Amino acid sequence: METSLSAEPWDVAIVGGGIVGAATLYKLQKRFPAKRILLLEKEAVLSDHQTGHNSGVIHSGIYYVPGSKKAITCANGRKELVAFAKEHGVKHDVCGKIIVAMEADELPRLEKIHQRGIANGIEDLKLITAEEIKGIEPYCTGIAGLWVGCTGIIDFRGATNKMAELALAVNPASKVRTGEEVLGSVPGEDTSTVRTNKGTYKAKCVIFCAGLQSDRLARADGVPVKEQIVGFRGDYYELSEKGRHKVKNLIYPVPDPRFPFLGVHFTRMTDGSTECGPNAVFTFKREGYGKTDFSLRDTWDALTYGGTWKLFFKNMSYGIDEYRRAFSKKLFLKTLRRLIPTLEMDDIEPGRAGVRAMLLGADGEMVDDFRIERCGNHIHVLNAPHRRQRPAWPSVSTSWKWRRGKGCWGDGGKVERGKLKVETGYLTTTGFSAFQFQLSALSQQPQEVTFQSSSSSAQSQRQYCINLLMRPRMMGLGAFCSRK
Repeated sequence: METSLSAEPWDVAIVGGGIVGAATLYKLQKRFPAKRILLLEKEAVLSDHQTGHNSGVIHSGIYYVPGSKKAITCANGRKELVAFAKEHGVKHDVCGKIIVAMEADELPRLEKIHQRGIANGIEDLKLITAEEIKGIEPYCTGIAGLWVGCTGIIDFRGATNKMAELALAVNPASKVRTGEEVLGSVPGEDTSTVRTNKGTYKAKCVIFCAGLQSDRLARADGVPVKEQIVGFRGDYYELSEKGRHKVKNLIYPVPDPRFPFLGVHFTRMTDGSTECGPNAVFTFKREGYGKTDFSLRDTWDALTYGGTWKLFFKNMSYGIDEYRRAFSKKLFLKTLRRLIPTLEMDDIEPGRAGVRAMLLGADGEMVDDFRIERCGNHIHVLNAPHRRQRPAWPSVSTSWKWRRGKGCWGDGGKVERGKLKVETGYLTTTGFSAFQFQLSALSQQPQEVTFQSSSSSAQSQRQYCINLLMRPRMMGLGAFCSRK
């Protein structure tokens, strides 16, 4: 373990071992095989939060505005991800999905999604009839649907571990260190000092991919982040052995434009199980996956932030319904029956949960685009969104585009000798849940570039917040989850 500041500095340090951090490590190491890269993850294993608690869906990019960065990078990233999984034996299946219209007023919205898919170049796309829905999913009922054949499923934990494994095979001098929580960092003239619970490191460049903790690390680093991460937990049921035959692959509803949320859907996983849900509820702990998990700090930060309350009140009725469904299997089943009317109570059983890091503005609106900030030689990934996202699903693709022009990589002027240079070509980081960089070899010449209360018991603290929740004026605390 490094504890001396005299140790040779790392070329790049990456904070966070989810798929964003692992994909960053993988692509940078492939591009610069001689560079020493350090990845730090606070948990004992990689992908233990959003990446490891997500739906495992390979998204098509069908929902995005045509020509947008998200539409382009999502579609490209999907193809890269499938190719990566095939080449390296990561468990996956391009099984396709159907988006089902259940009411006549959903048909225009279904057609709009269809047209976006065409504009985005989504392959294997077809409007289908009620009879064709039955041919794909015999137990599903709808008046029309949209077949998206290029959507699939994947083991994201497996993909994350494989990326880290491949990166370390390129350069054994690079390291992945788990069980090390980053406590702070101090930028210097040529290198930064990164302090963890186990030691201290020096690095020429630090990239923060911290997910649910990204806003806190950015603020501690001096980044003026106006938004705040607010956690929303999605609880799922699984189809029991008795009911598993009623869903073959993936079944989605037509999104309701009144809400920035998807609603319940069915997702077959790579292990053969089928999840149904989610509900979506405000979580009292950012990294809490149980209904009774509680953190005073996380709860205080969320409930004293004005944007949280604005979101609640904008979606009052939706939030109340979500919170009721969180504690009622009967209500949950009633919602699921809109897609599969024959589901019975013993067809579903409690499943797992995920928490989504929602970057929320002070106006109560979710930040629905990439948000990446720099501070000297530090880069902070604050938001890598996927529009139709269930909790804990990392972005399919993000783009960092830095160009020659104004500004600089450092604090002013030009890039110093030995710092990372930027050039115009893309360096694609697998496109799936990661980034597209434009980093070149180490610069030998200066180059200008542009960068776009603690004494109470936990139980009483949590009960206090629940009491707040039950007050009529607080009922907007029903939680929310963004769509896929």
